[in-house]
Parts: sequence; structure tokens; C-alpha cells
Amino acid sequence: MVIVDDLGRKVELPQPVRSIVSLAPAISENLFAMGASSVLVGVSTADDYPLSVQELPPVGDFGKPSYERIRSLKPDLVMVEIADIDLATIQNAERRLDIPVFVQSSKKYDDVTRHLNQLGDITGIRGKALGTSIQKMESAKKEAARIAAGRKQLPSVFIEVSRSPLWTAGPGSFLEDLIRLAGGVNIVKSGRPFLPYSREALLSAQPDIYIVASNDPVRANVKLTPPLDRIPAARSGKVIALPADYLFRPTPRLAEGLVLLARALR
Repeated sequence: MVIVDDLGRKVELPQPVRSIVSLAPAISENLFAMGASSVLVGVSTADDYPLSVQELPPVGDFGKPSYERIRSLKPDLVMVEIADIDLATIQNAERRLDIPVFVQSSKKYDDVTRHLNQLGDITGIRGKALGTSIQKMESAKKEAARIAAGRKQLPSVFIEVSRSPLWTAGPGSFLEDLIRLAGGVNIVKSGRPFLPYSREALLSAQPDIYIVASNDPVRANVKLTPPLDRIPAARSGKVIALPADYLFRPTPRLAEGLVLLARALR
């Protein structure tokens, strides 16, 4: 079986793949969501959802994987999900592992559905759970469109990925696509998918909505300190906290993030 990954490489695989080491929480979560968790033999140290993923052997993360531990698990395939990666890094990992490495890179909301289908092809597992996950993604798109319908002016949006240092989502990120589907416009017009952003640039852009991604939205700090308290979002009380995992992980939970974001932009 030969499948083209998101770096455009033709990756030759056994058919179907029976064992996978995942170096990204999103890939592990997607395999669980589609009912294919049985193929997982190793996961990254960042994996935390669902809780049962923590019962699997950790092998480090993509930045610092334990090649020896990965080889000891004898997987058919190592999988990576990352926003911005170069070919040389993957080729080096394959040489050190002597195991195929398959790259998924989410740049659009619809990439989640594409990746779920791709995982179905790779594993040969296409049960009810896969269909349910894909339907969830499609239903959320329709709901977001309904919420945004009739909006005369699209609000400008800034998503705070981290506050100190200040990072955000730029062009080519699935977060920017999420903003578009929710009925808004990203204020960040250039740069990498995820990038540092200056407070001076934020003051100049004057966003209508400021989204704070937090692991605890109820207790999130949504107060902006001077001089950022002068932007329209702060003055109109539109600094809004949303669950980080619903925004930052390209999995079926992104469907919930999309609907929450659409409601926040009203």
C-alpha cells in the first residue's frame, strides 16, 4: 500500500498497518475517536486524551523522541501531526528508526475529516465510530454557518495561543480557517501558522474579538492590561475564554470549538 502524506511523499506501508507509534496527541485521539485505538503501541508524552491513552507506553515527543524505545515497540509505522515541518527532519527520523514515518499537517478544518479517512485507509478500520466522527465535523460546520448567517460585518478576531510570550495563529493554520468558518476575519495577515505577535501590532490591528484559549475557561484571565485594554475587544467586553483543547487539537473535538467560536463572535 502506498499513501501520499502531507509532505507529498509516497510512503510504502504494509496493508493494513497493524501497529502505530503516534508522536502527536491529535493522531492518538483520532485513532481512539474512530475506534482504531487497538493499533496504537506507543504515544507521545504530551498525550492526555482520552484518559486511557495514558496507559500506553510513552516514547517522548516529536522534538525529543526516544528512537531506541520506538524501535523496541516494532511498529509498522510512526505518525506525526505538526503544523510546520521540513522534509529533512522527517528523513533524518526515518534513517535513525528504519521505520516509515507518515506526516499529517492540519491547515484547514476539513483536514480533520481527510485525516480520519486517511487513518481508515492506513488501518483498514472503517466502522461506525469513523462515520460518527465525520458527521460530527460536518454538522458543526452547518451549525456555525447558521449562527453566522445574516451577519452584516465580519468581526476581526485575535486568538491568544499564549500570553507570555504572546503567540497567535497566522495564515495556513487550521485556527485561521476556524475563524473564517465561524464568521470572522483573522487580524494576522502574514507569517507562519503559529507565530509570536507584538503588542504594538495588536494595538494597531484593533481586533473586535479577543479569544483566550485556556485549559480552564471558567477561571481564565480575560482581563487585558494596559495598553491592550484600549483595543475594541477589551472596551466592549469581548475578551472571551474558550477551551484550549477544542481549538488547538485537529480532532473531532474541533467541531465543538467551531460552534463555541461562532457563538463568541455574535
